Amino acid sequence: MKSVINQDTTPKHPHPIQGRWLSPGEAAGYLGCSKNFLDKDRMYFHRLPFTRLGRAIRYDIRDLDIFMETGKVGALPAPGSAEASGV
Repeated sequence: MKSVINQDTTPKHPHPIQGRWLSPGEAAGYLGCSKNFLDKDRMYFHRLPFTRLGRAIRYDIRDLDIFMETGKVGALPAPGSAEASGV
């Protein structure tokens, strides 16, 4: 009988994120949106900051996190607050 104790059971992401700067495809995967969403945002809406390196576009992963945090709607009350305790 084989031993399964030493097997790595952590899930593997098909395209692991490495580094701080992401290409539009990597950023879309990170955000869970389409690359087309990011392309339109760059051209028309300018909600997400990006850096241009020649023809290459890169997104700072920290800016993507901030974008997601600021887009929250109806956030849950903090634990221990009056709203959370029902007072």
